[in-house]
Amino acid sequence: MKDFIPHFAEVFEICRLGLNSFIFQSSNLLVQITLNNVLRTYGEQSIYGADTPIAVAGIVTKINVIFIALIIGLINGAQPICSYNYGAKKYGRVRHTVKLFMTAAVIISTTLWLVFEIFTEPLISLFGDGGDDPMYVEYGVRFMRAFLFCVFLNGMQICCATFFPAIGKATKGALLSFSKQIVFLIPLLLILPHFFGLEGIKFAQPITDLLTFLMAITFLWFEMRKMPKEDMPLD
Repeated sequence: MKDFIPHFAEVFEICRLGLNSFIFQSSNLLVQITLNNVLRTYGEQSIYGADTPIAVAGIVTKINVIFIALIIGLINGAQPICSYNYGAKKYGRVRHTVKLFMTAAVIISTTLWLVFEIFTEPLISLFGDGGDDPMYVEYGVRFMRAFLFCVFLNGMQICCATFFPAIGKATKGALLSFSKQIVFLIPLLLILPHFFGLEGIKFAQPITDLLTFLMAITFLWFEMRKMPKEDMPLD
């Protein structure tokens, strides 16, 4: 029975390491609620109406999930390698792994960014032509190109946010996820439409991606500077 008695220090550590994923998933719900509401409010005041912007945003979000899934698969594969070698004080391996997954993230992000920006209309059309709404595809193309404009930076940001929990720096990873969704994105979704109407909503995501990327790269740069360049013997 002693094995069923929780050790709260270990439970706390488990929760701390999972905080990044918890914040990312739970804040996504808040972002979706906010996005749908501002699209409905400002869409009703535009020539597109409320339905078209909400439908287009749903499509773009689903397309973006493909990109996110690829990056998460990449970093989830790298996480145990970084974690094991960081704990073993094999810092050279950690640095090499970081270089590998960041390079792969740049390649994946840039490739999909080009696909999203060049083949925008065919991708939107896969989900229908809008039926009786002739402006559906036209709005969808403009929204998707703007909303996903900084995808080429996003892969590195996601990798950074997931890398820190792998080396026991869960607070930094959680801070990145919290800042992206709660500090940057939701306020921008609420503020930009006040000045630019419906058109302002689509710029909230790329501005958020840029700000979070700069924050993530800064965190990673300082972490790499602090990390010893040579492997160290275990105590």
